Amino acid sequence: MSTETETDADRVNRQIVESFVLRARRIAKHSLVLDREKLSKLSSGQFTIQFTADHKPVSMKYNLPDEEQLESLAARVRPLFLESDTPSLPRVIGALSYFLRDEAQRPNRERLAGLRKDFATLKSLTTSDDLSNSQAAYSVQMREANGTTLTLTVFELADAWLNIDVVHSDPDRHAAALAVGLRERFRAASLIYPRGALYAVSLLDGIHKMFDDKLLPLTATVWDDAVVALDTDEPVQLRVGFAPVGATVPPIGEDFGEDWTTSSQFPSASSGR
Repeated sequence: MSTETETDADRVNRQIVESFVLRARRIAKHSLVLDREKLSKLSSGQFTIQFTADHKPVSMKYNLPDEEQLESLAARVRPLFLESDTPSLPRVIGALSYFLRDEAQRPNRERLAGLRKDFATLKSLTTSDDLSNSQAAYSVQMREANGTTLTLTVFELADAWLNIDVVHSDPDRHAAALAVGLRERFRAASLIYPRGALYAVSLLDGIHKMFDDKLLPLTATVWDDAVVALDTDEPVQLRVGFAPVGATVPPIGEDFGEDWTTSSQFPSASSGR
């Protein structure tokens, strides 16, 4: 919603928030996100442990989504984790804080600060001490043949799944994660990307309320612009003409020349043909 009084800072921060709104609306349309209860369970990393009375090994069953569904969700969520991307969560939180800088908006800023902290913690967990003080994640530990212990966090494993198993873009950077196997990487991704989606739709709801309360100067159409291709079978209206090779093609909007036969001159199709 550009206006004559909009400053450069206003414009930059508005565009960041609008970019996030479009991205989050696309995330909200995903099949895994439409079921908020299922999404919440996935993002919490729920699992079931089964004990037996005859001292057999204890079994653990994880709540995992369909792999193809998770791949498509990860593609929609990934920009939120890339700090260089316009709709990333840290950038949009900063942009929102800019518009909520008045003292009266301190409660909103504090809620945003809490989200920023949760998100930063999720991405930066690297030690067992970090993990023991957080409800956000878990780690996988391995011991090398030389006795060295390697710890990989759930975020590192999820990132490796996306960059090794899905797009195969950077296996060298995630070489350590190759040792734990695909299933462990997929399990980590099944927690991280649903959690990113949950962050996105929750923040989207808050942004919508702030927009309705006149706290955010967003362009109104950002709530209506198409974000998914729903009508993939919708017919496209065309203007069709045929002419010999070498005939002059008329500019867009102008009538076909005399060398052209147009669709209006075609004989009507008879019933049953």
